[in-house]
Amino acid sequence: MVMADVVSNSWWQRNWKWMLPLGGLAMLAFLVACATVFLALVFGMMKQADVFGMAMDQARSHREVAAALGEPIQDRWYLMGNITINGPTGDAAMSIPISGPKGDATIHFEARKSAGAWRFTELVVELDTDGRRIDLLHDPMREDDPGDAAIPALER
Repeated sequence: MVMADVVSNSWWQRNWKWMLPLGGLAMLAFLVACATVFLALVFGMMKQADVFGMAMDQARSHREVAAALGEPIQDRWYLMGNITINGPTGDAAMSIPISGPKGDATIHFEARKSAGAWRFTELVVELDTDGRRIDLLHDPMREDDPGDAAIPALER
């Protein structure tokens, strides 16, 4: 009896058809994970800025915003805009999506940092329900409305 030569295929030769798509999916998952971590870091750094906290505090303490959205008012996980800080000076322009039990809105603001203090040049809340804009710098219902300097500067 003659034994036939047994040709043994390598593991790669037997399995390459399903390994290529699996490798591609693994690379795609890795890229998505990297992008998610990058965005979380960027948004986290922007949310740590003093001017972000000041805008959120003003929206939370404004009675018309609280009446329209309910309380508590929370920021959402994403935001848009930019912050540039160079020592004691800087500029910021952002849009912060916020929500409360009664609805959603977006804070839009522009601010300038001079001598270490932030001052808002524009600070409005735009309600998603009807598009109404609530100006947080000029509140005619407040007795102590000082106009353009309505928001005290934050020294840092």
